[in-house]
Amino acid sequence: MEIRTYISEPDRGPQLWIGQEAERDAVYANRRRIRGDRGQRLLRKRGELLERPCAHLYETGGLRRAHVRGHENVLKRLLVHAGAFNRGLWMRTLCGVGTRAASRAG
Repeated sequence: MEIRTYISEPDRGPQLWIGQEAERDAVYANRRRIRGDRGQRLLRKRGELLERPCAHLYETGGLRRAHVRGHENVLKRLLVHAGAFNRGLWMRTLCGVGTRAASRAG
């Protein structure tokens, strides 16, 4: 499909690639891409737009422990919580309240 991945990866140390040439080439190509300027930019954007909001939902938002019973109800609770969070972001963007842009305007 000609898709390039930019997947962050922990330092695993040396690995034996016996009989895994294709996998080795894919891992090395990914490492090369994430160390470049575009890869770093994409990983920063991921942290800003994806990781930080999810961390906020689970830690600050109290979703680490959901006080409802049943898997389906937990998913409903998560959906409502994430929807409210996204709506808050949208309203702040729309109204300009609580952003750096609003503080610069005054």
